Amino acid sequence: MPPELDETGLVVSAATSDGSEHHRFDLGRFPGDIRLRQEIAGVLARLCNEGGSWRSIWTIRSHTALVGNFLHWLDRQDIRPGTVAELRRSHWDAWVLHCAPTKTGGGGGKVSKTGRCC
Repeated sequence: MPPELDETGLVVSAATSDGSEHHRFDLGRFPGDIRLRQEIAGVLARLCNEGGSWRSIWTIRSHTALVGNFLHWLDRQDIRPGTVAELRRSHWDAWVLHCAPTKTGGGGGKVSKTGRCC
């Protein structure tokens, strides 16, 4: 079953290639402009579609968590891009640095497999 977007363009329904697992990934629960979240949902759907590079529910789940944490961080920083085109490399770099461990042991730590700063 190829992944599908719901009528809001925010929920991706996906299944494993053998159909044994199904899951809905809802970007509506994350902060940010609806256009930005719809664009990201469309990308997620394409990546897990037939011919896309993602083959497991775990892959989609972990990358959705990563995107969600990034969107929450942007919101806390008062950075509110309306579309993917408005995101800047500096936004991503600042988030990665936020998640990086420091020599003194402070900071957010590394980014885990679920996309959380630990």
